[in-house]
Amino acid sequence: STNTTTHTTTHTTTNTLTPNNESQLWLTMYGSFAGGSLLLYLFSSGIFVYCAINASRHFHHEVLTTLLKASVPKFFDVTPIGRVLNRFARDVDQIDQLLPDYGIQLLQNTAFFIASAILCAVSNVYLIYVLVPLAALFIAFAYVSRFTIRELKRLEGISRSPVLSGFSEALSGVTTIRSAGATPRFLQVHRSRIDVNCGVYRTMWECGCWFGIHVDFLGALVVFVVSFFAVWNVGSSTAGNGLVGVALTFALQFTSLLQWTVRVFIETENCMTSVERLNFYAERIPRENDVDVENKTSVIAPDWPSKKSAIVINNYSMRYRANLDYALQNLTLHIRPQEKFGICGRTGAGKSSLISALLRLCESGEGSIAIDGIDIKQVPLPLLRSKISLIPQHPFLFATTVRGNLDPFEEYGDDTIWSTLERVGLATHRDRSWLGLKVTERGENLSAGTRQLICVGRALLRQSSIILMDEASANVDSATDAMLQQMMRTCFAEATVVVVAHRVNTILDCDRIAVLSGGRLVECDTPGNLLADKDSEFKKLVEQMRKDQQRTPSGDD
Repeated sequence: STNTTTHTTTHTTTNTLTPNNESQLWLTMYGSFAGGSLLLYLFSSGIFVYCAINASRHFHHEVLTTLLKASVPKFFDVTPIGRVLNRFARDVDQIDQLLPDYGIQLLQNTAFFIASAILCAVSNVYLIYVLVPLAALFIAFAYVSRFTIRELKRLEGISRSPVLSGFSEALSGVTTIRSAGATPRFLQVHRSRIDVNCGVYRTMWECGCWFGIHVDFLGALVVFVVSFFAVWNVGSSTAGNGLVGVALTFALQFTSLLQWTVRVFIETENCMTSVERLNFYAERIPRENDVDVENKTSVIAPDWPSKKSAIVINNYSMRYRANLDYALQNLTLHIRPQEKFGICGRTGAGKSSLISALLRLCESGEGSIAIDGIDIKQVPLPLLRSKISLIPQHPFLFATTVRGNLDPFEEYGDDTIWSTLERVGLATHRDRSWLGLKVTERGENLSAGTRQLICVGRALLRQSSIILMDEASANVDSATDAMLQQMMRTCFAEATVVVVAHRVNTILDCDRIAVLSGGRLVECDTPGNLLADKDSEFKKLVEQMRKDQQRTPSGDD
């Protein structure tokens, strides 16, 4: 009895110790695999996210840089603003938010399905003869659905651009729309555009649901086939029963993961449509023709153009696009150094086109424009436009401070900037804290006259030797207009000033005046000589202006 007890105790002790050691070994192995998988997952996810963020940042930089260098007449004049907003809103969001998430899920699920297929084939080699036809059927469904959904995604993006463009236009012209009583018509147009966009989106979603149903059917077939062979070949499988059980477990996950994986694949391809649309902007939109900065800047004097720089326009012709008529034709002008040169003409005469030509917003077809003896075609665009100051007819301010609008590159001190404001009359009844005033979008919190004077102050602060004024007094009162005329004679006394006038009374004190018609030069002389000539086109414009003023009732509104 004692021997039996001892033997039993020894046997029990041995059996107890052996499983504990094996359990410790298996737990250590499982823990090591789990920890290693976690580290590899974190490492791969970190690398993937890092690469995705860098790629998105680089892509956005390339697209934005190309857009800022795009040609004004060939791109911005013919491209709705809603289309550009759609690229930088919806498409960039797809690349930043959805594409990395869908991409990493697609890689993980694809690896899972490859491993599952290998396990199923190893568990029973006859499964290969069934899985291959099912895979072919799946590829056929995916081929049909893939191209359909991709094209519908492209149509959905195209149909969204008119919605954004129309909404932006309606916000800009809401006052005109309400005053004309056209609100119902604009609402109807907007609703119809939304209906078109939503219809395309719904069709795309229905195609995805159709494909999802067929994918679920294929997944159920895979589970059925694997289960059938597992039961039919019990004990005679080419692999152990444990491997068959693992294969069956993986097969059961087909139904839940297959549809989502296919959905992720389709969404990844749809996101690549956004990449395609942005890549078009990065590579294929028309750009401004610029010269090699490194080779050309070295041959231009640092002080170009000098204070005594003349503008010579020789047989110059220009049109905005190849399919349009010439805006300027065989134009020849010689603007002397430090001259106040006025340009006038009727609507469509080519006045503003000449401003665009001097800034090279449009490239010439024939002829040349030389400033201080150098053809502007040989001057890099950043250098050319930094040396010329433009005071536009419709002032534009950025959403920053007053100081930021006057000195965007922070080149001048507060004393210099405040002195400039005093010269343009904006320092009256204000202190220097006004420089820090936050300007809203497009300067809507400032009056039109104040915005115009800020643009004048910006040109005055830069002290450019060439000043272009495109009806700078259009948004100011008569007193401010007189001040601007006086400023042009005093503050811009050492600069060459080109004044484009839609109201001829604003250029009567210029040194010379050129009259344009149909893009051609009609006459050019001093105001006195032009008014003395009874057949002068300029005299006819002045007489017409005076008749219009006589017909207009006097007095304040």
